[in-house]
Amino acid sequence: MKKLVNLFRKTFVFLPLIYVGFSLIGEGNNSFQLEIIYGLPFILFGIYFIKEKNSSLILLASLYFIHIIYDYFNEGLTNNIGVTYLYREICLVYDFLVGVFLLYYTFYLKKP
Repeated sequence: MKKLVNLFRKTFVFLPLIYVGFSLIGEGNNSFQLEIIYGLPFILFGIYFIKEKNSSLILLASLYFIHIIYDYFNEGLTNNIGVTYLYREICLVYDFLVGVFLLYYTFYLKKP
């Protein structure tokens, strides 16, 4: 279980970077700068989670839940036409499940 938690901690930075990658695929949509701006807090926290081995899992779970909002409003905020069909919806579910798992792990499975 701890390996799975570490995986979610170390891969958090990729959540906004994938959208940045999609902005490069969607030629001429000018969403690259907006994806960087709106994704910057997540990128910075992602770097923090990679560097800090004992970071708060509650903070990490909270950021996964906040990323749900980012996924939901991404199309309207950035108009990123490079995002593949249903990717945002899959991310919504993924972020929710990871957030719930991290909270469950923190409060019920993690031994003091």
